[in-house]
Amino acid sequence: MSSRIRARPALEETPSAPGAPSAPGTPSAPSSRFVALLAVASGIAVADNYYLQPLLALVGKDLGAGVGAVGGVAALALLGYALGLLLVVPLGDIVDRRPLVVGILGLTTVSLATMALAPSIVVLALAAFGVGLTSVVAQVLVPYAASLADDASRGRVVGTVMSGILAGIVGARVVAGLMGQALGWRAVYAAATGLTATLLVVLLRQLPREQHRHRRNGRPDVPYRDVLLGVGRLAREVPGLGLRALYGACGFGVFSAVWTTLSFHLHDAFGLGPAALAVVALLGVGGAVLAPKVGKVAGAGHETAVTGTAYALLLVGAALLMFGGSSLPLLLVALIVIDLGVQAGHVANLGVVYALVPHARSRVTTVYMTSLFLGGATGSLLAGQAYARVGWSGVVGLCVGFAAVAMTTWLARLVVRAPRSFEEPWPDAVA
Repeated sequence: MSSRIRARPALEETPSAPGAPSAPGTPSAPSSRFVALLAVASGIAVADNYYLQPLLALVGKDLGAGVGAVGGVAALALLGYALGLLLVVPLGDIVDRRPLVVGILGLTTVSLATMALAPSIVVLALAAFGVGLTSVVAQVLVPYAASLADDASRGRVVGTVMSGILAGIVGARVVAGLMGQALGWRAVYAAATGLTATLLVVLLRQLPREQHRHRRNGRPDVPYRDVLLGVGRLAREVPGLGLRALYGACGFGVFSAVWTTLSFHLHDAFGLGPAALAVVALLGVGGAVLAPKVGKVAGAGHETAVTGTAYALLLVGAALLMFGGSSLPLLLVALIVIDLGVQAGHVANLGVVYALVPHARSRVTTVYMTSLFLGGATGSLLAGQAYARVGWSGVVGLCVGFAAVAMTTWLARLVVRAPRSFEEPWPDAVA
């Protein structure tokens, strides 16, 4: 890490939340109830960006659009999310997060309502971009939770909130698949509008004002433009951050490529509809349950090993997708393996990057998560085109390529850092 980054004081962000530390700079483990609230809120917020995946075939049929066009809608939603991460999440380091979270949720509610009423694929695409742009509340709340915890409990707290996010992703696909087939895809977005509005009211009442916060990281005047420039500086100057961003982009590229085309593949190859996709989505529950355990193992100094295992699983799962072209059981096995790899790698990545620059966790989140969703948008866009032109085998090749980049990078770093790669304590090991 550069001397300039090390010279800056590691100020802890310590709001007066239930179970939070009573004085700045001395964080302790937050209460289980407050962490659970943040986990549920993060799950609901992130779900808004995932209802679309199992509904793509229904949307295409209703609006007269092909797989390439609806794949573009999915990519726009992820691009919007990446832009929201870049422009909105850094504000978590310089403003009170309570009005920030509530304001963003208000905009998300409007965007969801527009999706529910969209008369054309163009309007739907713009509204989906709006949902992606504003549904970044989860990425404001995750570093918020990390800031509440001490070093000993941070892995567990982050893992718990991540479980909420992962459960939200799984739940969004299950609910959307079942409700979409029974009531239509517009009913899903009408319900999402009401749920997000309810979350807005709950957080308005429950989130405390950050009265004891080190506002603006201890500096009286930090213009927003300088904060954004600081994001780029962190990406350049913090060792390990760019590497973790690459890992995350590859993992989410595979995830998005699969889920953008899965509804079409299940229909074309096996004659299955959105309800079947909802059942398939339940396979992701195991990864959500394991997230806190993965965070604990990684936080104990094994993040290098966890990372290698995660992306090895991702590569194996991507290769197994080829057999899922004609075999539903093998397709399900491939999806389970991919889900475990993506989630384990993501939790390990977050644990490392949050510990790199404690006083700028929101901006560190911006660097990592922006890269992750750019990878996801790329996966969605390319997968839609690959499926339209080549079929399922094109999607498989794309997924194997993403996973191979992550695994090859990890192996190269392992060779360079051997033999101490598996011995470095958290958070110094960044391979």
